[in-house]
Amino acid sequence: MSSPRPPPRILVVGPGTQFLSGITYETLLLCNALSKRCPTAIIQIRKLLPKCLFPGNKRVGDHLTSFQLDQEVLRFDSLDYDSPSSLVRAFKFARAFRPDAVIIAWWTSSIAHLLIAMSIIFRRLLGAAIIIYVNEGADQIETQSPMLSLFSTLMASVLFSTADAVVVQTSDAMADVLRHRRVRRTAMIPIGTYEIPTYTRYEREYSKSVIGLKSSYVVLFFGLIRRYKGLTYLLDAFEKLPADIAQKLSLLIVGEVWEDEQTIVQKIKTHKYREHIFTHLEYVTDAEVGLYFSSADLLCCPYLRASASGVIKTAIFFDIPIIASMLPSFAEDLEGYGKAIFVEPANSDKLAEAIIDASRTSFPKGQKSKCVTFDDTATEFLRLVHSIMMERRRA
Repeated sequence: MSSPRPPPRILVVGPGTQFLSGITYETLLLCNALSKRCPTAIIQIRKLLPKCLFPGNKRVGDHLTSFQLDQEVLRFDSLDYDSPSSLVRAFKFARAFRPDAVIIAWWTSSIAHLLIAMSIIFRRLLGAAIIIYVNEGADQIETQSPMLSLFSTLMASVLFSTADAVVVQTSDAMADVLRHRRVRRTAMIPIGTYEIPTYTRYEREYSKSVIGLKSSYVVLFFGLIRRYKGLTYLLDAFEKLPADIAQKLSLLIVGEVWEDEQTIVQKIKTHKYREHIFTHLEYVTDAEVGLYFSSADLLCCPYLRASASGVIKTAIFFDIPIIASMLPSFAEDLEGYGKAIFVEPANSDKLAEAIIDASRTSFPKGQKSKCVTFDDTATEFLRLVHSIMMERRRA
């Protein structure tokens, strides 16, 4: 009888904490989940692009999170988009680790040259299976410029053609990927709930007192503020609430503004219920995430379009009700979560009605979510790696 094969060795490539975002947390959570099942290493991209071109450039490099990789995860944390020597050092690290598969956990056209080089080198020289994990086909900033959009599409086609498989988080992203004809194989693996140890749950009344909220019901809008996330529709909906309901509510807006800052600030200043609107328009630390989500009775995600949402995954972790736009990706994210209300996108009247309904509904507390966890995500990746390796052995 032949002895069982050892678990595959997995190398993950993704952004580090210098340009901190939800994708960073997803990459760290995936690594930690994989490390429970197989030897795992990570190459972290320290510099993603010139700092001046990053919308949140003022906080680049700030210590905003204390979330750590597990000790079992080997790491190389100094790969830079503009440093060929850092790519050589990353290759030496990968060669010493000897990965069976490399998961490129995120991509954008600004580092496409780096990822394409790594994909080709690791596949040809190390014999590793290459898996590209796609959050969305292209960033909204890239799609707003015809030249950037063309460049992004070209880079995606080249990168995807170098991979053994392209994996998406949602069916929306799958439609984007399938536009590229040279993809060898596709799969859909949802991202897990953000069960981040450094996110602290507080008593609701305590967190509200720390923030300075006196209303009995708190509606939260959280995350990077961008046009497609529909904050203006939420502000319009809040203005349409009857006075007797609005007086009992606070609208808490938390997040770094990437687009339309003047429009949003002016809209808040002239809002009928401006005394009930509280803002923290900055990227927040882990401790602050815990305070804001613990204070919330309801999360609103009135997005106009979306792929997978880290904000929704965080709300599930904090066990709070969610109003979300009726989008395929949100329906997938919230499958198995019993506290979701869906509304038509770009419709402030329906959104106002949903807020009223939610404020009058008693949602069960402490109900165990049936949503996907990162353990589930890691298990699915390992199944895919095993499948690719079996196909290679048969070839």
